[in-house]
Amino acid sequence: MKERLSSMLHLPKLFSDGAVLQREKPVKVWGTFEPFSKIKLSLEDSVAEVITDQDGNFKATLKTPKYGFNKQLIFKNESGETLKSINVSVGDVWILSGQSNMDFMLKYDQNYQQDADKVTSVLRDGPAISFFEVPRRILPNGEFDQSTNPEEWHILTKENAKLFSAIGYYFGLELRDYSPDIPIGLIWMSFSGTTASAWISEEALAKDPLLKQRYLDSYQELLSSMSMYKYEAVLAKQHETSLLPEAAKFWDDVVMGKIDHKTLNEAYKNKKYLFNDQIMGPKSENRPHGLFDNMVKTIIGYTIKGVLWYQGESDSDDSSLYDYLLIALIQDWRNRWEDDFPFLVMQLAPFSHWFSNFSGEFYPEVREKQAIVADKLNKVYLTNVMDDGMQYDIHPKNKKLAAHRFYLLAMDKVYDVINNGAAPSVDDCEKYHDHLTISFDNCDLLASSQKNLNKVLKIIVNGKVIQLYDVSVSGNLMTITSPEFKFNATIEVWYQQESFSHAGLFNENAIPVVPFKVYL
Repeated sequence: MKERLSSMLHLPKLFSDGAVLQREKPVKVWGTFEPFSKIKLSLEDSVAEVITDQDGNFKATLKTPKYGFNKQLIFKNESGETLKSINVSVGDVWILSGQSNMDFMLKYDQNYQQDADKVTSVLRDGPAISFFEVPRRILPNGEFDQSTNPEEWHILTKENAKLFSAIGYYFGLELRDYSPDIPIGLIWMSFSGTTASAWISEEALAKDPLLKQRYLDSYQELLSSMSMYKYEAVLAKQHETSLLPEAAKFWDDVVMGKIDHKTLNEAYKNKKYLFNDQIMGPKSENRPHGLFDNMVKTIIGYTIKGVLWYQGESDSDDSSLYDYLLIALIQDWRNRWEDDFPFLVMQLAPFSHWFSNFSGEFYPEVREKQAIVADKLNKVYLTNVMDDGMQYDIHPKNKKLAAHRFYLLAMDKVYDVINNGAAPSVDDCEKYHDHLTISFDNCDLLASSQKNLNKVLKIIVNGKVIQLYDVSVSGNLMTITSPEFKFNATIEVWYQQESFSHAGLFNENAIPVVPFKVYL
């Protein structure tokens, strides 16, 4: 009888042994049991009783106890019989989401390639870090890679770390080392080469006329005109070539940076079968709201500390819409979670072009849109790696740097233990007789790399680029002096507006200034 009752209790995969529950927040727990039955949930001194509805669904809210490891989340029926007991920890839970640069595994990271033992040996220096990988499922009940045992909570180990998000790995280590007594749970939910329109609900896209027209309406028009026979034939051929042993090794070498730009371009011309172009359609990971329906929905409601978001490369062709799209996504997720959680955004890294049609031409506009979103929405914070990036590779290999920037951002804006952990941005500007000043927030002590600054700073007076000027920095101010600055002159200051360049301005925490344009 007891076994039968236990088997009738169904919980989402997130609520399983090894789970990390969010501290200092009411934690939602849900599942199904017999219709119209009472269930009692307990987590130490926190207790909740609920009655299932006619379909057997229930949702309860527990006040989490103090952080710590090895606690029991217990489910009992009305008679007091234990239906299930789950071993959990209580700490901080972060979602790691976005596209390939968040999907980028530790085995590809430059530090790991140089000395894997050194990178992973630090796991032994503190408490365990837990992670949950959301399956990269494109279709409802569709197949997905099960080699890493997704949909289970795991402890990061030397063996499995190489197949985990590199940014997530380094970020988790820094969080753990900051406060070893607080368990860390990382929910990894990313998919390479995807637009933000795939990660947002159909309802949210439909609310905005611009987004509806660009994504929903255009997709329906595509479906109405496409040949499903030809579409399926292309997918079958792509699947066939993806199984070639040569393909797996080739792409591992590409992502690791072992194949240079020239060789990659030659391969694209001479070995086209190794390159599978994305084909939009009903089985595409990029179809509107597809990943929301099949990935995001599986974790909605799980209480979290915040989100790390590294995405936008695949939206550069629609850069003019990106602020609308990202704002809609963040609001959509927050509404569905019923939580105004922090959303930490990484600006796109410097990049020029890759093989085929991968281009950074519109990256400056995407970066501008990302900054706009951070300005407009509460608890959306911005950082960057504008001092990193690769001219001919869309994936910077030093993910430890990106993770550290996310960590500094969290330490400042979420944990409130440091100052100026966000990327500095223009706060104000003033024009004087022969000079102008620009002040920056998230900065007390501005620093410059003169060599890089000369390359990425453009001064335009009355529509013409000038070369005669001097730059100095002091406190949070940059001062630009020039004899060209006449009383009635119109002046523009452009900083790091190229698709690929390296930063020349930093705050005292070595975080690059957000690219900007100033008009005076």
